[in-house]
This record gives sequence, C-alpha cells and structure tokens, in this order.
Amino acid sequence: MNDANLKDFVIHTTGRNRITFGDVRRLQRDHLPGGVSSCDQAETLLHLDGQITLTDRAWTDWLVAVIVDFAVANEWPNEAGKSAAVAWLKVALAENDTSTRAGRRIMRELRRQATSIQLIASSPVENDMAVSVARVSDPVEGTATELQLAA
Repeated sequence: MNDANLKDFVIHTTGRNRITFGDVRRLQRDHLPGGVSSCDQAETLLHLDGQITLTDRAWTDWLVAVIVDFAVANEWPNEAGKSAAVAWLKVALAENDTSTRAGRRIMRELRRQATSIQLIASSPVENDMAVSVARVSDPVEGTATELQLAA
C-alpha cells in the first residue's frame, strides 16, 4: 500500500466533507486491504475522522475495528508495564481537538479488551498444561511404550 494513495484519498474526502459507504469500501479494498499497518496510517485516519462532519455508519464501524486491531496487534508495554499503544492512541485522539464518535468507541473498546485480558491473566490456570502419561502396548512386539499427552 502506498501512503501517497491514502493521502490522496484523504484530500479528496476532506474536500467533499463526507465519507460515504462507497468511500469506506474503496478505502478498505484499494488503499488498506490488510488494515492499518503503521502509526502514520492510523494517525491519518484519526485526523480524517476529526475533519469530516458527514460520515456513513460503516466508516465508524470500520475505523474502530482497524484502529483497535492495529493497537492490539502492536501491543507493547512501556517502562511502567502499561500499554504504550493505548497511551499513543490517547495522544493521537487528543491531537484532533474534537471528540468524535469513533474516537470514543475506540477508547471504550480498548478499555474493554484490556479488562478482559487482565481477567484472563489473573484467573488461575487449572491443569491447562498438565501432562498425562499413557501406556500404549504394541500388539506385535508385546512391549509397552509411554507417551506424553498434553491435556
């Protein structure tokens, strides 16, 4: 994906001051088929979201999904053990100077995922990695072999 094509899309869309369902599909198909792959792309899309006043519902749904996927896939802890991706997103959203529906949904979704990840990490693991030993007899040779089976 060429970032120049994405910038052209942004300029064209900003000039019309609206994002249609077709724009979302074109963006998804032609410009970002694999989703967001860099912080620059994410910031460009967040900036676009803050500039446009008329957006189709598909825009908000798609933007939230790709930004959250990008943040979760590129999760990296900072020195304090907190999420640097979430901190970066907070800064990127604050730079828009406007609170958008997509921005609020992105932060809600990230908080929800962080909470669910913390609940999973704090729950006790019961025999998830337990190893069972099974004795298998070889009918031809009449010997027994021990196999380790992961539960």
